[in-house]
Amino acid sequence: MQFLGDMAWTTLQHARDWLSVHYATGEPIEGFSAFLEKRKVDYRALRQKSADGGSHSYMHGAPLKRCSDCGAGYLPQEFSFCGKCGTAVKDQP
Repeated sequence: MQFLGDMAWTTLQHARDWLSVHYATGEPIEGFSAFLEKRKVDYRALRQKSADGGSHSYMHGAPLKRCSDCGAGYLPQEFSFCGKCGTAVKDQP
């Protein structure tokens, strides 16, 4: 009995650790959204995004852009406009 209790506790700790690192990435967000929307999870879209060269870890692309107008940094790749000042953001080399 003690073994099963320890195993369950270890599993919960691993789940907690995994979620603390990954909870804001695409996979858990898709899973939570599907649960709340009462639909099947669509992990294929995330895999296709990765296959197409996009980032499956971030919902709107990796935070690599910087606004040349206001200096806001870490803007997602897929953003065309700065979320702080609204200026059009260009792709950066």
